[in-house]
Amino acid sequence: MFRLKKLEIQGFKSFVDRTSLTLPSRLTAIVGPNGSGKSNICDAVMWVLGEQSARALRGTTMEDVIFNGSARRRPLGMAEVSLTLEARGGQWADTGGEVVLTRRVTRDGTSDYIVNGRKSRLKDVQDLLLGTGLGVRAYAIIEQQKIDLILSAKPQDRRRLIEEAAGISKYKIRKQQAEVKLEETRANLLRLTDIVSEIDRACSSLKRQAGRAARWKEQADVLSGLKKRLLRLKSERLATALAAAETTLKTTTDAEGTALAESGRLDAAFEEARHAYEEIERIRRERADAFGGAREALLSAEAAVAAAAREAEETEARKELVASQRSEAEEDHVSSVEESTKAEQLLAEALEELTAAEAGARETGEALAAATRDESDATTRREASRRDLLAAAARASEATNREREAALLVDRLGFALTKVEERKGRAELQLSERRAAMEAARDLEAETNDRLAEARRRLEDAGVSRKSAETRLAELKEERERATREFHALDKRLGGLETLLAAREAGGEAARRALQASGGGADGVLADHFDAAEGFENALDAALGGALEAPVVKDRATLERLIATVRSSHLGMARFVHPIPETPFPLKPADERVLGLARDLLTARPGDEGLSAALPDALVVGSVDDALSLAQLLPERTFVTQDGVVVRGSIVEAAGTEVPGEGLFTVRRDLKTVGTQKDTLGERLAALEEEISGTGAQAGEAAQAVEREVAASRRAEREHSDALARLSAAREETTRAEREVLTILEEERQLGADLARVGEERAKALELSALKTGEMTSMEASIAGLETGLESARAARLVAQQKDGEARTTRDVLRERRRAAQEAFQTHRNRADAAARRLAELSQQMASLGERKERALLAGEEARERREYAVALVSEAEVALKGADASAEQRRTALEELDKATHASRETLDAARRARFEAELVVERRRGDREHLAETSRAEFGVPPEELPPVDRAEGEPEPDDEALAALQEEVVQKTVALERLGPVNHAALEEFDAESKRYQEMSTQKLDLEKSLDQILETIRTINVTSSERFTNAFVAINASFAQVFQRLFGGGTASMQLLDESDPLDSGIEIMAQPPGKRNQTIGLLSGGEKALTAVALLVSIFRYKPSPFCILDEVDAPLDEANIDRFTALLNELSEETQFVLITHSKRTMETAQALYGVTQEEPGVSKIVSVRFD
Repeated sequence: MFRLKKLEIQGFKSFVDRTSLTLPSRLTAIVGPNGSGKSNICDAVMWVLGEQSARALRGTTMEDVIFNGSARRRPLGMAEVSLTLEARGGQWADTGGEVVLTRRVTRDGTSDYIVNGRKSRLKDVQDLLLGTGLGVRAYAIIEQQKIDLILSAKPQDRRRLIEEAAGISKYKIRKQQAEVKLEETRANLLRLTDIVSEIDRACSSLKRQAGRAARWKEQADVLSGLKKRLLRLKSERLATALAAAETTLKTTTDAEGTALAESGRLDAAFEEARHAYEEIERIRRERADAFGGAREALLSAEAAVAAAAREAEETEARKELVASQRSEAEEDHVSSVEESTKAEQLLAEALEELTAAEAGARETGEALAAATRDESDATTRREASRRDLLAAAARASEATNREREAALLVDRLGFALTKVEERKGRAELQLSERRAAMEAARDLEAETNDRLAEARRRLEDAGVSRKSAETRLAELKEERERATREFHALDKRLGGLETLLAAREAGGEAARRALQASGGGADGVLADHFDAAEGFENALDAALGGALEAPVVKDRATLERLIATVRSSHLGMARFVHPIPETPFPLKPADERVLGLARDLLTARPGDEGLSAALPDALVVGSVDDALSLAQLLPERTFVTQDGVVVRGSIVEAAGTEVPGEGLFTVRRDLKTVGTQKDTLGERLAALEEEISGTGAQAGEAAQAVEREVAASRRAEREHSDALARLSAAREETTRAEREVLTILEEERQLGADLARVGEERAKALELSALKTGEMTSMEASIAGLETGLESARAARLVAQQKDGEARTTRDVLRERRRAAQEAFQTHRNRADAAARRLAELSQQMASLGERKERALLAGEEARERREYAVALVSEAEVALKGADASAEQRRTALEELDKATHASRETLDAARRARFEAELVVERRRGDREHLAETSRAEFGVPPEELPPVDRAEGEPEPDDEALAALQEEVVQKTVALERLGPVNHAALEEFDAESKRYQEMSTQKLDLEKSLDQILETIRTINVTSSERFTNAFVAINASFAQVFQRLFGGGTASMQLLDESDPLDSGIEIMAQPPGKRNQTIGLLSGGEKALTAVALLVSIFRYKPSPFCILDEVDAPLDEANIDRFTALLNELSEETQFVLITHSKRTMETAQALYGVTQEEPGVSKIVSVRFD
């Protein structure tokens, strides 16, 4: 056992700063107002123990556990919680009896688990806590919402609490791991079975491939010799053809050189003429360019003359316009100066009048201020009196309003009282109806409960039927699988025996070859003409030995021909059987140890009696001891035991054939036996298939019946739930009606009291209203005198205000006149200045235009001189251009004649080049053929054809012609086709056969190991199931008994129990909880009140703790729904359990706080930030 020693929190939810909680006591309480962060402590413990669901921590993502900021604090980037557990009883001695679990998470999603300062995995934490009652899904942390979850969870989920208490969680994990390993082993075994079968088939195929490879090699050697001969002959012919082609190439190359020299001479002459022509053409272009330039200069000069004339005319016109504008500017300047002088005189007069007006305005303003002060004083006094009057009026009005409101309230209260009496009558009638409806709902709930029990019973019967059918179906399928394996093994054995029989019946190798060479003539082998007695096959095989495989030749001439063939062909020893007349055999000795003569145990088929002479005179005995004993008495006789041991005098042979058990009679016997077994097994497989089909149909029908019963049970559950809901709703409606009646009675009493109180208030309001009316009369007289004084002051103020207004108006008019005169003066002055500037600009333009006209006249003179010079240049350039054109035409004619001669020379050169190119192609083709032939030779034989063996030819034999080469080529093709007909050949068949045989042995060994491992895993799962079932059943029985006792203690009576939904399957059955508080019918926990649910859950948890105490337990506001009496019972139980379990209580109840030895308070002095204060009670 161990306990919770310390909890450290930093950055987790509302705990910003590092906070440490030391928990030294058996009972520790954590208190604080709502929203202070108490439950965050519970969340922190769940989180550090490995909780992975953000929703279980009251969040949406795991990032929500990190402090997200407040009004004064910024968000943090990390949350960390450390939990220190202290061991008792010598556990964790290597770490000082303590384990520190730490979990840390950052906003980027990084999460770490640390155990005693070392980074660990979540699985390490889970393994550490496994079976201790701790963990996120165990019963060590109970929140208020978990109370409802425990009671309202699915029956299958509810059993997890019992499993944790029984300590079978680790067994379930081991079982899951074993089942995974079981599936993997089965898959591997199936794969290995397929591999072994495939290897077996491969070995059979490789035997045949080795023989085919030998035949292929023999034909390939013949083909190789033909190819070498063909390659050598082709190489010699190609050498001769290549020499002739190279001679032709030399002749054409010389002719090409001669044509090339002549073409070069003509090309040089052509280039020289072309350069001369290009030079005279350049001179002609230069003279043409000079002629063009002269013409352009002439045109430019004529354009310049015209432009100078236009410029002079335009300048003269502009000058006349500027002169006109200058006259207008002089007149405007004179007028502006005169107007400016007049405006300056008017401005001086306006300033004098404005000074006098401002002095008068100041005097009237002072008189108006004095009159205004007198009026204000009078107004203040009058307003003060009016306020007093209004206050008195308000008090009088208030009193009157109170009286009126009281009167209205009396009327309303009387009306309300009447309505309440009517509501009371209706509520009493409704209460009686609700009680009747509740009784009807109670009867319906009892009826649906009976139907639900019947549906569950039918469902249980259907489940038993389905399970029985499924079990039988699994047994049949397993039997079919075994039978299928046996059938395949027998089929394989049958194929091997047929192959062996065919090999034995083919006879010896020498005899077989002799028969093939001579065209046949045999009538089967000796074994075909006799039937062996049952049980003596091994003995007869040993006695006859190889004679059983000897061909039977009944015709003497055929026999002699076969003997001659064997001798002439050197085939080795051959054995034949030829019938002769029967000869007497030695009789069977009169000894009971002799079971019979070997010949007597063989029955000749009709017509084959003459073959009996081939049979031995061996005696068949029961054992080797009998054979040795009889051999001493009859050393000249041969003895054979039933199991195939041969004794001839002093010689003992272990078997009569090369391979024991493979004699013809034995093979035929085994072939017959295996065939019978295979047929019988095939019939059994067909019967199994039929039975599996029928059982499968039964299982399907049983499954459908279960589904129907499940649907019926669910309908019954829904009907029962509906009935319970109706009953609950009826109870709530009845309770609501009773509360409504009580509420109406209370309203009636309250309305009577209110009516009396309002009557008294109305009388007081009437008296106060009369008093305030008298005070108002005296105040109104005083206000009338103040009004008269105010009117006199107002009249004086109005006279002064009128005079002040007239003075201000005169002053404002004069100010406006002065402003207008100032603006007029400024405007005329600006116009005069602008006219002066315009006059200066126009004078400057006149001077500039005069200079521009002079420049235009001078440019016109210069342009006329350039025009005369350009006319002379044009005439000279035209004469020079005509001379150059004549010279260029002569050069062009000479160049064309040379071009024709050059083309003719090039055609001759091209013909020579084509001839040389064709010769080169022939040479390259011959060389390419020789290279291709050399590559073919190297690819085929690794040497060039020149190094191949020379062709043997007789002296004087001519070289082979094309027809001989074609015939040799055709022979190579025929041999190649014959070789290809053999099909693909595996040249490494023997090596592959050895490798596959070895692999077959290895795979068979692995298959055997897997079968053993499969049996071990199945045994492990069976052991786990037995252990888990026993531990769960023991825990369930003990916790159920304790649950009933604790329930009676907490409720002061009543009954409660847990029930397995499927008692036949305790490993997977769900758990239903039934509870019957005192005075109530037995019902499911879903129909209990909130307090009853909480108390029932507490009873269940206490029972679990009694069976297997948890190291510590955190209860988060579990006592919230309980009243004081139930809290007392609850705390009494906690005190008892705290002897073995450490409790941490998060509570609001004072009675619960009184039981704690230590008290922690959670506060939020700073909004959004939780802090801890502690108190320890000595």
